[in-house]
Formats: sequence, structure tokens, C-alpha cells
Amino acid sequence: NVDPSLQECISTYVGIWPYLSAMGLMPWAVSYNPAINDQSGIYQLQFDGSYVNLLDPSIIISAEDGDVYEANEKVIPVIDYAAAIDRGRAFFGLDKRYGDTVETGAVDHLEGYYKILIPGGDGLNDLDESYNLYWVRLVAIMGIGFDVSINPSQIIMENEVHSGMYALFGDKVDVRFGMYEAVEGLTRREEDVAVDFADEGFKKMLLTRETTDNNEYANKFMTYGYVQRGLCRAGYEDEIEIKQVRQVGRTPEYNTMLVNTIKPAFERFQDGADVSVLYATYGLPYQKNKAAIDYQMAGQTISSFSSNMPWAQEVFAENAFNNYFSARSYIEKAYDLKYGGKYNLNFHKTAGSGECINPDCRMSTLYGYSLYPVYPFFGYPEDPDRFQSLRDNVESLKSQAVPPKHILIALSHWYYNSGDTAMALRDMNAFPLSSEEDIINGEFIMEWCEGPTTAGPDDTLENRQYTESYVFDQKTKLRGTFDLNENGECPEGYVHIIITEAFDDQMDDFSRGYFNRIRGGV
Repeated sequence: NVDPSLQECISTYVGIWPYLSAMGLMPWAVSYNPAINDQSGIYQLQFDGSYVNLLDPSIIISAEDGDVYEANEKVIPVIDYAAAIDRGRAFFGLDKRYGDTVETGAVDHLEGYYKILIPGGDGLNDLDESYNLYWVRLVAIMGIGFDVSINPSQIIMENEVHSGMYALFGDKVDVRFGMYEAVEGLTRREEDVAVDFADEGFKKMLLTRETTDNNEYANKFMTYGYVQRGLCRAGYEDEIEIKQVRQVGRTPEYNTMLVNTIKPAFERFQDGADVSVLYATYGLPYQKNKAAIDYQMAGQTISSFSSNMPWAQEVFAENAFNNYFSARSYIEKAYDLKYGGKYNLNFHKTAGSGECINPDCRMSTLYGYSLYPVYPFFGYPEDPDRFQSLRDNVESLKSQAVPPKHILIALSHWYYNSGDTAMALRDMNAFPLSSEEDIINGEFIMEWCEGPTTAGPDDTLENRQYTESYVFDQKTKLRGTFDLNENGECPEGYVHIIITEAFDDQMDDFSRGYFNRIRGGV
């Protein structure tokens, strides 16, 4: 109840008092509505019949109390749990790489985990508990185990940046890496690294990010906002001169790396093939509702699911969409027949939503968001100019009068393969998962065949259910063939789809480009 002007360290918060938030991505309900953010808990059943909380193992429900909850139908297997609100990763279903049902080989990696409805909650945010559950399932699906290590691509990038900066500046520049979250003994949070610098007497600080698709949220909140708050709380806010090298993409180096990264996927198509290219950037924030500030400015009651983010409707489009145009010309000149390449490339759809005369307007291009959860929680399904997911674009192409025979999905935003590329974006877009063996071996390219879709591209509940019902074939290596013939083609009437990898195999070049961005900032 303190006036915000008297509070310190909140200059990067968004919203209108008292609805201020450091994390504008989260909906209003998560920050301010206790009736929503703590109504239950996620627990693992133990051999003695007790339940241990997934997020805080010190919270234990005895076997006797567990029996009471179960008798009152308040114990729900998480396989049957659909999160009412989540961070966009709450996918708890079966692993269908081995079969469609448990009886036919599908695996429930979360067997033994339960959502328990607890009157008054258990003192933990339901959002955090469900998010941790997502990571349990991800680790199981990827087969990477719980041993903690730093991704090899991260090590390559750190070594390249360190050696390059020392070669140019010697000990005049100190480079240290910080993370959103720390792993004990391996990494540190970015704001803690900033405070380390300040404690050691540094007065000039350059904040940098990997040079992928640029967005305000990553730059302003997740980097600058965290560092600014950490320095302020440590008493250094007015003592440090901060500058920032932002994400950018859209450089000759970045576009060349993207061209090289997608080459192995292109090589799986036959020469002369007609290929539609989908450009995949990261994702969309909460929510289909307006930002909290929009409600307040209109004198309306704030919706529980409105966002504190000032860009709730405009999202992250502008910079990433410009990145798409920049990269598209490089892809065309490397692979399109009209420039001496091997394939007939297409970057547009004729069944796009909205009234769009210019073929390069966003709704007619194959530019799409990857981490875009399904109807009805995200997006603006009633808006003809809504932002398109990868699944939207695939369905638009498949429902055209003459569907394409081949689709390539080019991943641009991620600098190395991760849980987002291996599982989250595939869950959200109903794409098949790579085999555990391929994931362990660092092979993330995936190809499959999809049958015709009659529902069309409209983002409605009926069509989403149709898409998610596996009407189309979801073949994986573990379940036999991709239905590709000897010419690498799908059966008549089916569409051949390949999703590429991220920049793992280009990390030397990626890191060199990143180093040069940092050099410019210095």
C-alpha cells in the first residue's frame, strides 16, 4: 500500500499502480489473484502412500490425509490434468512415439504424479508447480537424465567471446555470462553477475544477448530489467553506466548461418521439388485479452487473464518479421531454381486470413510463431489479422486448392537446440517428436507425412480439436516409416514436412558473429 513513487528499484516495472509487475508476460491473475494462483499442488506418490510436493519436497501430505483427499475426488492423475493457466508449457500427455495408447506402447512419463486440490492451497504458486512438471516430462522424453551440465554450444560461445575480446582489448574488458536462473556450481543469475562487477569497482557495463530474432521482452525485461533491479537493490543504481547490445538477427552473418543451418534439411528433398518455406520465430505472450493498462485507461474492470505487458496485442512482431524478410532473400538466392538453386521455393499462402492485397503482408506470408499454445487460451481467434502459429500456416497450405507437396520449417530464433525446439513447439503445433536416440545423438531434424485436412486454417475450437485428434499421420522413426517412397515423397494427397535444427552445427560462426556484435558495443 505504499505509493509507487516512494518505492525503489521498480523503474522497469509495467502496468498501473497497484498492478505493477516486473514480469509483464504473466497475466494479472497470477500476480494479484490468490484465488487463482494457489488452489492445488503437484505431488509425487511415495511407496508408503504419502505425497511429496514436486516443487518443495519439505511439503508432505501423509498417507492418511491423502486417503481423505482421494475419497473426496481431489486427487487427479496429471495425465488427466489440463492446466487452467500456465506458462505455455503445461503439456502432460502421453509420449506417443511408441503408440497411440498405453496399451499399444505410448508412455506416461508422469505416472505417479498427481494434482491435489487443497482448500486454501499449499503455499506454492500453482503456475510454478505445473511448470516444474513440464520439465520432468521434458527430461524424460529427451532421455537426457538429471545430471547437470552446460550445453556444449554455450561453452563454444563463451570460449569464442572470451578469446576474441582478450585478443582485441586484453584485460581492459571483462566478459562474464549470466543466466535467467542459476545452476549451483555451474552458472549464475545475470543480476548477480552485474552486482559482482559493481562490487569489484566496475563503473561501465555492457549488457548483451545472443543475436537471434529481436524482441522487446527479452531485451527490456529479461536482461535490462533484471540487471537494473539487481544493481538498484545492491545500492548501485546511480553508479553504473549501462549500455546494451540488443538482439538483432538481420545481418549478413546471421542470414548466412541460417542458410547453412537449413542446408541438411533441404538436401532431403529431391532436386526440382516444390518446397514451401515456413519461417519460425519464437512465440507470443499472454493473452487473448487486452493489457491491464488498456482496461484501466478505459475505466473498465481488469480481466483476470489480461497481461501487464504493454505489448500484449502488438507482441514481438516487428523486428522478427523484418528478420524474416531479410533472411528470405538469402534463402532464395541459396536454394531457389531462379537463382541457380535446386528447388522451386514458395513463401506465401493463398488461404491466409484477413483482407490482404500485398502478398508480403504478414497474413499472406509463411512467417509464424512457434510457441503459440492452442485455442482458446492464446491469440485473437476472432481477429482476421491475428498472428499466425506454425500450425495455422501448415493448415492454410494443406487446405489450398492445390496443396504443396513439401514444407520446410526453418527455425530461426534459437541459437541451439533445446527443450523448446525438441518438444515444446512440437507439442504446441501437433508435430511429432524426434526419437530419444536421435535427441541424445544431437540429431533434431524431423520429417513426416500429413494427410489432407478439410477443417481449414481457422483458429476455432472445433478445428483445433480436429487438428489435435491425429487425423493426420504422425509417424516417427520408432513407429516405422515416414510413408516416404524411394524418391523421398509421401503418398498421393499427403504433404511431406521437414523441421530443421537450430544453430548447433554453426556455433563457431554464430559465436564469432556474436563476438563482433559485442565488440561494436564495447
